[in-house]
Amino acid sequence: MYAMPDTLVLLYGLFQDDFDNFDVRYGDNSPIALLENVGFHRPGNSAVASCTFARHCGALEMALVASRIPYTKVTPGKWMKTLYGDALPREKTERKEYIYQQTKLAHPELPKLFKYQADALGMLDYMIREEKKNEVQS
Repeated sequence: MYAMPDTLVLLYGLFQDDFDNFDVRYGDNSPIALLENVGFHRPGNSAVASCTFARHCGALEMALVASRIPYTKVTPGKWMKTLYGDALPREKTERKEYIYQQTKLAHPELPKLFKYQADALGMLDYMIREEKKNEVQS
């Protein structure tokens, strides 16, 4: 897992380094991505933060398209509610801390977990849960 790179070139480079020719290497197990369906202004966030976040969302989506990596989108509310139910705090700082602590508990194999990684791991856990649910229904 990586922190968001400082430039678009570095971001795209991550996709090329990790996934170049993934369809040849992985066959039927080609990687897929899950993006948060976000990128709009939230009350309480600064305009600058909202714009930066929206640009990052668009850059990630374009890097996936350019790298031919299929993706789906999920709202933060859906993946968070699926994993944490009603226990999730409403206030952003408390919610982020809660997700971080829950992620640490769910992944004791990780020697060091940074707070910026918690949402991504939560989304991965959500995606795995949804895949297992789909396998059972099939």
